[in-house]
Amino acid sequence: MFLIIALSFFLRVYKVSSIPPALNWDEVSIAYNAYSVLKTGRDEWGQFLPLHFKSYGEYKLPAQIYASIPGIAIFGLNEFGVRITPVIYGTLTVLLLYLLIQEAFKIRSVSLMSAFLLAVSPWHVQLTRASFESSFSLFWVLMAIWFLLKGLKKPKWLIFSMLPFGFSVYTYNSARVFTPLFLFATAIIFRKYFWEKRKWFLVSVALFTALMIPLVPFVLSGEAGARYKLVSITDEKGLVP
Repeated sequence: MFLIIALSFFLRVYKVSSIPPALNWDEVSIAYNAYSVLKTGRDEWGQFLPLHFKSYGEYKLPAQIYASIPGIAIFGLNEFGVRITPVIYGTLTVLLLYLLIQEAFKIRSVSLMSAFLLAVSPWHVQLTRASFESSFSLFWVLMAIWFLLKGLKKPKWLIFSMLPFGFSVYTYNSARVFTPLFLFATAIIFRKYFWEKRKWFLVSVALFTALMIPLVPFVLSGEAGARYKLVSITDEKGLVP
C-alpha cells in the first residue's frame, strides 16, 4: 500500500506548477480569496469569514478556499501553493478508498487493486493536479461512507460519519444534492438496524441537521442557485421567446 500511495503522490505532484499550464479561472478565484482571508480575514468582496464566496457571481462554497490557506501560507501565492492542497487530499483519497473497500469486503487484494486503479486513473489525476471542488467533495464522501460502514457494526461511528457527510455539503454544489439523498436512501435500506440503534441514529441526524443550519440563509436567499443558473440550459435567455 505504501508503494501505491507513493505512486499516487508522485503522479499528482510532479511538475504540478507547470502542468496544467497556468491557473484556470476557478483556481485564480480560490487562490485570491484564500489569500485575502489569510491576510485580512475577508474575501475579495469584503465579507468577513464567509460561508459562501460571491467570487464571479456563482457563489463558491467555502471548503476548498479555506483548505487552500495553509498551502498558500507556506509556499506563497503561486501555482504550487494553490495546488499542493489537492495533491495532498487527492493522495489521501486513494488511501480512503483502500480503507473503504477493505471495510466492505475484507479482501486485501481487491482493496489494493481499487486503490491502485484510483491512483493511476487519468480523471482523478487530472482533477487533483489542480484545485477542483469536485475532487475535494469525493475525499469527504469516501471518508463518510467508510465511517458509515463501520457504524453498521459499531453504532458510535454513525455519529463520526456525519461530520464528513456534513463537510461534503460545503465542498461542491452537487454534494448538496447527493449527500442528503444518499443519507435518505441509506436510512430506508438499513431502517431495521437504525431502529434498533435509534439513540445513535437520532444523535447522528441531529448532528447532520446542525451542520446544515448555516446553509439555510444561503439557500433561502436564492444565491445557492446561482451556479445552477450559470450552467443550466433552462436559464439560457436565448431560448426564451
